[in-house]
Amino acid sequence: MKKCLAAGCARIAVVSTSARQLEEIAAAVKGGLGPEAVAKVSFHSPDDFIAELRRLKAEIKAKPAPALPFGEVKSHGRTVRRHLPKLSAEEQRERKNASERVLASAMRRTKP
Repeated sequence: MKKCLAAGCARIAVVSTSARQLEEIAAAVKGGLGPEAVAKVSFHSPDDFIAELRRLKAEIKAKPAPALPFGEVKSHGRTVRRHLPKLSAEEQRERKNASERVLASAMRRTKP
C-alpha cells in the first residue's frame, strides 16, 4: 500500500474473502500509515467490492461531460476541430443558396 500511496493513487481497495484478515489489515494500516492514508484505503469482501464498483460507475455516469469549445466535435472518441471562417448572415445565405443550386443541378442531370 505504501507503494500505491507514494505513486499518487487516489483510492486503494483491499479485497479479501476473510473478514478476519480484512480487520487485521485495517488495523495495520491505521497503526502504520496515518489518518490521511487511511482515508484513501477501503476494505471489502468480493461481493461488497463489486457493489462498490457499481456505485462508482453510477457516480461517474452522473457527472456531465464538459462542454466542448466552438468548432470542436467528439467523433468516435476523438476530438475533431474545424476551422471555419466567420461569415456574416448574408455570406452564409449566399453559400447555402450556391450549394443548393449545385445539388439541384446535379440531381436534374442524373437519370434513374
